[in-house]
Amino acid sequence: ELTQNDEKFVNTANMYFLHFDKILIFDHHHKKAYIYCENIKYKINFNLKPLPELKTFQVKSLNSNMDKHTYLEKVAKTKEHIAQGDIYQANITRKFYGELPDNINKFLMFTKLAQISPAPYSSFLQLADLHIISSSPERFINIDAAGQCNSRPIKGSAKKHTNKKED
Repeated sequence: ELTQNDEKFVNTANMYFLHFDKILIFDHHHKKAYIYCENIKYKINFNLKPLPELKTFQVKSLNSNMDKHTYLEKVAKTKEHIAQGDIYQANITRKFYGELPDNINKFLMFTKLAQISPAPYSSFLQLADLHIISSSPERFINIDAAGQCNSRPIKGSAKKHTNKKED
């Protein structure tokens, strides 16, 4: 049974619909950058320069949507469902949120995170006064142009069979 806690932990809209006419993509692994403009891809060369130091800061009013005990209970219950074969994957999250000082450069914070913990699926969005920093090592789901779907989970999955084809 899926449940949802209606209490919002951050005062934002439930959903944003965005259309970008330009997207700047950095491939740090291959040291390449791309600009996508309305279905046209341009490759550009760039040199990575050292970033300025990110000053130490204190997060104000650090909170979570659940305590550690509740989180660990949910993880244990999820593991039971996986062992019983009810599910093969789950994403149990404990959200942390707080307020950053106004003088913190959020994009610099994102780039420092990418240096410390590189992830193939990461993004930085600035929507007016809202900044979203996302970083994940896994592809949850991908659907290609032919409708072929694949998932490459890392956490919360267990093999059901020793035979790869049956699994």
